[in-house]
Amino acid sequence: MAYDLVPLNVGDIIERFFGLFGRTFKRLAGIFLLVGVPAAIVMAVSMDTFFSSLVEIVTMTQSGPTDELLVQAALRGFGLLLLGVGFLLVADVVVLVASQLVVCGEIVGRKISVREAFELTTISRLGRALGQRFLGELGSGLAIVGPYLLIPVAIATNAGGGIIALVVLTFVLAFALFLYLRVRWAYGTTTIVWEEESVFGAFTRSGYLVSGNGWRLFLIMAVFAILIGIALSMLMMPFQLWMFKDLFLLGLQESARTVSQQSPMNPIEMLSGIGLAYGLVVGGATVLQTLLKSIYLPVLYFDLRARKGEFELESDEGLL
Repeated sequence: MAYDLVPLNVGDIIERFFGLFGRTFKRLAGIFLLVGVPAAIVMAVSMDTFFSSLVEIVTMTQSGPTDELLVQAALRGFGLLLLGVGFLLVADVVVLVASQLVVCGEIVGRKISVREAFELTTISRLGRALGQRFLGELGSGLAIVGPYLLIPVAIATNAGGGIIALVVLTFVLAFALFLYLRVRWAYGTTTIVWEEESVFGAFTRSGYLVSGNGWRLFLIMAVFAILIGIALSMLMMPFQLWMFKDLFLLGLQESARTVSQQSPMNPIEMLSGIGLAYGLVVGGATVLQTLLKSIYLPVLYFDLRARKGEFELESDEGLL
């Protein structure tokens, strides 16, 4: 059964979110099991190798190894960590595309299975989604990082109070620009998924849909982000306590000793035991957050299109 493609108020948006969550739960869970779980495992292995390499580097530093051995250990640890993070980011976009296909289809009355969602997640569609995600993150990131370049200039020139105030103002404006771009480009991936937009066309299309609704969308997306963050924190807390119980116990034992009794290697040794657990938590939480995001973004996307009057003369069922 298709949903009415009409403008929604906040209550309707929340109601539709939970309705879609229930109707697509099994399929989204299947996507998580097929993509999210392997990504979390890869992330866990890379994290474990990274922390183990840190322990190895500290141990070799104390025993006086050659620089070559230190470089090899560092490259192995950081290299595998970068591979794990890269794999997780790609898997995250795969989940975002496949899940939004399922949810968008459900909204217009088309039941898209997990298999069909992966079949529709073509190399072309996935490549454009990855490109849009990369450029979006780069653009918004540069907006927030740019003002940091003014700090060395202010220090080097022995800047007075006026220049310092200008730097602070620049940071405030940069943060506002960062939030503006995040909201304006938020629906780029959705337009690629459902409308087959190009990478740069997705930015233009998303900006057009958001225009005139910026503050409203910012507040709604902020509420969803807070609620999802709280829900994931509550969900992950038992896993964190169970996985890190040995670390917590060791920390309590160390705190009970005097400073002279504590070993300088203990903090590093403690790191070597949390890699797998930390990687699983980070990977799992990242993909779960994307799954929930894949529900409310299409809801807001169709709401924005309805507000632009795009469903008054046409049907949206034939886009795939």
